[in-house]
Amino acid sequence: MDIRIDKVKVEKTLADLAGRLTQPMRFLKTWGNSVAKSARANARAKGGRRFWRGIAQSVRLQQVSDDTLIVGSDHFAAAQKQFGGRIEAKNKEALTIPITEEAKGKTVAEFKMGGRPLFRLPGSNVLGYSAHGEFFPEYALVKRTKPQKADPWFPDNAEVSALGMKEAEFWLKKEIKEAAGA
Repeated sequence: MDIRIDKVKVEKTLADLAGRLTQPMRFLKTWGNSVAKSARANARAKGGRRFWRGIAQSVRLQQVSDDTLIVGSDHFAAAQKQFGGRIEAKNKEALTIPITEEAKGKTVAEFKMGGRPLFRLPGSNVLGYSAHGEFFPEYALVKRTKPQKADPWFPDNAEVSALGMKEAEFWLKKEIKEAAGA
């Protein structure tokens, strides 16, 4: 997931401030890093031990040019969480959806490491294990999920603009001081 921020398309005040800078790259780099920092904080604030922390750790300032910056995430679920939508099995026959507390938060491989081999119950879409002659279902096997609601974590346009204003003001003041001291 990449978010492209174009200084030409932002609000006029910010574009005017940025246009006055003699070294716009410094401004764009710090603006991009501020946006990335905010995105990481938003993801961590969602909670959990691994999932949201993984999204947070994947956020980077990926590209900066004279008038554009790209902040993105290479996490497999970053865009899914931000925008929502359906999840479909692509490289496998089916998705494995945990249906018990014991399976939640674990992949099938992680579950198997607990010493219980899993198998598909014949004629069903259920994956589980057998113990003492009884079957214990752990995962549902599905081709696709119902559309999921978005759970936005990336800063919205207003926050991105506010961060840009803060950075532009900082760099403009710094350039004025540098010019006065020269």
